[in-house]
Amino acid sequence: MQPPPWTSIALLVGLVLMLAGPLAVSLLLPTSAVWTNEDADKLSQASANLHAAIHAHGGHDHGPAHPAGASESSLPALAAAQREYDAQQSRLEASRSRQGWLESGARLLGVVIAACGIAGYIMARRGGA
Repeated sequence: MQPPPWTSIALLVGLVLMLAGPLAVSLLLPTSAVWTNEDADKLSQASANLHAAIHAHGGHDHGPAHPAGASESSLPALAAAQREYDAQQSRLEASRSRQGWLESGARLLGVVIAACGIAGYIMARRGGA
């Protein structure tokens, strides 16, 4: 028995998705759509604030020594700077992983569609034998 035409179409669509799906995701949804220049500026500012807070807390070996009282008074500022930096850093990681998940999802969808095409072809051939 001749396999139905959808099996060939499914196989072709699946192969195209496996090969071109990740490229299409990168072109249609670039990382800049999730992580903007403003976000990068916020991360840079949070990093600079954290560095300044660590320096004020006495956490660096370079530069002049700070008075002992500066360490206790700078703890809340250090904790706030660390929280802001961690929040911005986690947003960056989330935007990076989102892109990877979308690309992997396109590949996986291609594999599933191609497998359906192959299964349909095999079932049609067995039905005719």
